[in-house]
Amino acid sequence: MIYYWILFLIPALFALYEDKRSLNPRTGSYPIKFNLGLFLWMIFLTIMIGLRFGVGGDWLSYDTMYNEQVGLQFSEMLLSLRDDPLYNFLNWLSAQLGLGLQTVNLICAFIFSSGLVIFCQNLPRPWLGLLVAVPYLIIVVSMGYTRQSMALGIAFFALIALSRQKILFFTLLIMLAILAHKSAILLLPIAGLAATKNRWAVIAYLFAVGVFSYFIFIEASIEFYLEGYINQDLQSQGALIRLSMNGLPAIIYFLFRKKINLPEREGRLWFWISVLSIFMLVVFPVFPSSSALDRIALYMLPLQIVIFTYIADAIFQTKSFNTMVRYSIIIFYALVQFVWLFYASNSISWLPYRSYLWVNTIAGITF
Repeated sequence: MIYYWILFLIPALFALYEDKRSLNPRTGSYPIKFNLGLFLWMIFLTIMIGLRFGVGGDWLSYDTMYNEQVGLQFSEMLLSLRDDPLYNFLNWLSAQLGLGLQTVNLICAFIFSSGLVIFCQNLPRPWLGLLVAVPYLIIVVSMGYTRQSMALGIAFFALIALSRQKILFFTLLIMLAILAHKSAILLLPIAGLAATKNRWAVIAYLFAVGVFSYFIFIEASIEFYLEGYINQDLQSQGALIRLSMNGLPAIIYFLFRKKINLPEREGRLWFWISVLSIFMLVVFPVFPSSSALDRIALYMLPLQIVIFTYIADAIFQTKSFNTMVRYSIIIFYALVQFVWLFYASNSISWLPYRSYLWVNTIAGITF
């Protein structure tokens, strides 16, 4: 458990002392440039996530997916690419080279970590954003849902492109994210809503991309997802809590929208993500599958990072009150992590944290 608290304390310490960054007056965005501290954190995060051993509720499922690729010929591997092809290809390539599941996890962890760090560099307080990400996005998602974490890592880059109105680049990145996990297609409609220029042309373009992506990547699996999530009334424990954690920053955004004063090009994006986050919370009692909502909500998680990063300086104009708000955010997420580690019914799958760096397996015995 100590390793999870190290993951939390490092960004917490930096968040306490970092200064608010200034917008680039020419671009209207926060500059993204090399930062040694953030780079080292990205490497540390990649190692922690990528070299975990037996950690996460879906560990055995991912281990099975890897073993299914062992010994497959190239032609046989191609048949499996209809189901999350980018992830399956990484499994096959790693198996062919004898590099093991840890190599696949390292690649996915690097994509997720680099996307997260660069996304936070697009914010006024990067370390505070990283701290917000630790309890759920990093510990639970990146160490539990490998395919979706890779898709989220790519989506972070896509959201930056979208916030700067680079629609073509956003589209290409989302299509790459769909190759990692089909659920990333859910971000395409948000882009249409967030467009500030040539809105109807952008919506028509994204609709065409969405239809193409559906028939190429989604159609073959749609019955499986409908059966698994909707028809079988699949439920996720704690889904309401996780939806509420997205709903809280959404409500804060609407209460303090003028004070938060997001850059104009980003305002529409986070407005609609806030609307969707509140909508999912409202329909939760009547929606047939909380698991489906829970997985959709993963792509709303960046809202927490953005709003809590901006709100630290938005409500009050004095340094002492701003510091108090930052302390409150840190304490809140420390409590979130504490409650999940000690009281969540599925946290046992993450405890204790183990790594390939110090775990050895001989004849099926782990010690």
